[in-house]
Amino acid sequence: MVKPYIYDPYLALVPRHSDQSRENLKQSLNDIGLQVDIEVSNQSGRIVDGMTRYELCDELKIKKTYKMKDFTSDADEMQYVITANLKRRQLTLFQQIELSQTLRKQFMVENRALTNKNISESKLGKTNRPLIENTRTKMAHLVECGTAVVDQANYIIDHATNQELQQIRQNKIAINPLYIKIVNRRRKTPGTLTRNDRVFPDCVKCGGSTRFRGKCHVHDKYCCRNCDWGI
Repeated sequence: MVKPYIYDPYLALVPRHSDQSRENLKQSLNDIGLQVDIEVSNQSGRIVDGMTRYELCDELKIKKTYKMKDFTSDADEMQYVITANLKRRQLTLFQQIELSQTLRKQFMVENRALTNKNISESKLGKTNRPLIENTRTKMAHLVECGTAVVDQANYIIDHATNQELQQIRQNKIAINPLYIKIVNRRRKTPGTLTRNDRVFPDCVKCGGSTRFRGKCHVHDKYCCRNCDWGI
């Protein structure tokens, strides 16, 4: 068996236990010992689940037991680290989406490769090509929420201040209100959030509000339901 060790990038990847949670786990280990095996990659020796238990067992001089797991690649191994911690830790919905950001990049790379493969097979006349699940849908399935929530959380991660990120990580503000606040700030026109984060002009024909419906011979680009557009 390869020698298990804590891999620093994995340690930095997942949120650490709070002081109280760590102390509770330490007390439990001291009272009844290690009840759940520490999971280790059979290929690399990296600990993929149970890094805090590993540290505490060293502190308490408790015998460690391991469960070896096989992975097909480093990407597969990292994905397991993230998914294992998504459900075990008491993370807020935003923290779960934030934790899955590394997988967001991985999903994009995988989808790009699959798209290129489909294009190549299409040119060769092959019709039975796999459907591609987009990145936002994969992330939504991973954290068990809607794609709109994933989009809003991703927007927050990309544009929030450090103070705002700390607030939402501590569950002091919900995803939707913070998303609206950031959109309005970046738009520099505080007010009600417009659908899809777009600013729509009034209809050039009737003056009513418009919604994007594709290019229209009456309104050029922005179409209004009050008029007979698109006829």
